[in-house]
Amino acid sequence: MLTAPTDAMSGVRLRHLRGALSRPTDTPPGPMNEAFLLYLLGDPATTSRTDIQNNQNDIVAGLSHDISGRRPFTYLSTRQAVTDALLACAMERLQRPGG
Repeated sequence: MLTAPTDAMSGVRLRHLRGALSRPTDTPPGPMNEAFLLYLLGDPATTSRTDIQNNQNDIVAGLSHDISGRRPFTYLSTRQAVTDALLACAMERLQRPGG
């Protein structure tokens, strides 16, 4: 599944999600129906930010068939918005008056 090197990463976690996170829920983001959650951590103290970002991009590209890009709220970075954690149907529901 993963063929890209992970040299610039100090942490790579690929978590199987077919458990509690995939159960039906009425929370705004809804259940995590994706099969996997990818977590990448780079250390800018030991590796350049450019190398970290390039390595992250390579890893994500290598796993593109297995991950959707959606993430739980707790995994959002400062460059991401809450909408990155929501399904389109959840966004539509929340944007309706009284949604």
